Amino acid sequence: MAAASSLASQVTSSLQDITSWELDSQHSGCLLRLSKLLTASSSFRLILLEFNDPLYRDRIIQQMTQFSIRTELLVLDESIVDFSEFERQLAALAGKCEAVHVLRLEVWLADAKTRESRFKGFNYHRETLAELCPFALLLWMTKADIKDFALRAPDLWAWRTDVLDLSLQPAWTSTPVVERAVERGSASVQNRQARIKEIEEYLDRESGKDGGSALLRLELGQLYNDLGDSTQALIAFQQALAVFRELDDRRQAAMAQVLIADIKASQGNTEYALKIYKEIVKLFDELGATCGRGGDAGKIADVLQDRGELDEALRIRREEQLPV
Repeated sequence: MAAASSLASQVTSSLQDITSWELDSQHSGCLLRLSKLLTASSSFRLILLEFNDPLYRDRIIQQMTQFSIRTELLVLDESIVDFSEFERQLAALAGKCEAVHVLRLEVWLADAKTRESRFKGFNYHRETLAELCPFALLLWMTKADIKDFALRAPDLWAWRTDVLDLSLQPAWTSTPVVERAVERGSASVQNRQARIKEIEEYLDRESGKDGGSALLRLELGQLYNDLGDSTQALIAFQQALAVFRELDDRRQAAMAQVLIADIKASQGNTEYALKIYKEIVKLFDELGATCGRGGDAGKIADVLQDRGELDEALRIRREEQLPV
């Protein structure tokens, strides 16, 4: 099947696009929810975003510029001396955007002399804030400040739309078996079989459901697929997919789905593969990430061509695949 062969040849480039995303993969689910919250309404919404690293926070904000909304930044400095000035600054942004990132709250709330009054401002002025802010109010706060917000501003807290954890987490602890991947392009059959045995013995010993074990299952599935055992490959990919979904890691879940869809396409199940490829393109759109669209748009076109839908395949190649 010519189209299936073409699909298989595109897997590597597509997965490279997916893995080029610069943020913590486990935040992809949070960002998808945030994107939907920001585009679902044009009224006041209060969203608290937990962070612990300013540089990483700024990378997230930069990624969010790919969302189809206008955003503004309100940086709380020494000129915003009280809550009334804070409200005036917010009011000036009405009509200019659909969301406002409020930054440096951890500094603005740090002074013990003013901390209580500023939390009271949030609590007592919730109706005023809702009137002044016909947009999503994104409060970037530390974990400790969010806890105090819930305790000291309970009335406004009750109006929150969501609280999302975008704090940078320590990387999972790697092990030699994780780092000892074979070079699949040049590895012999014996090397691949030995690596399969090593991974399976490790997974039998370790029952954890973390990102590391799921990545090993992806490697295991690819090795089985290299050896022509698509049944075992699908089992490994589906097990990895289940872990990534449990972790709310939508980006890595997309990687597993692409690998599953490629096998299904090679087996002639083009309807299933087409459905998955379209879901992945939608995922990239929602994340504001165009990096993976080209590869998956090409896969969609290949499947349509194989199904005899030549006009639609040609349209996708011209309008969606080529401009990327």
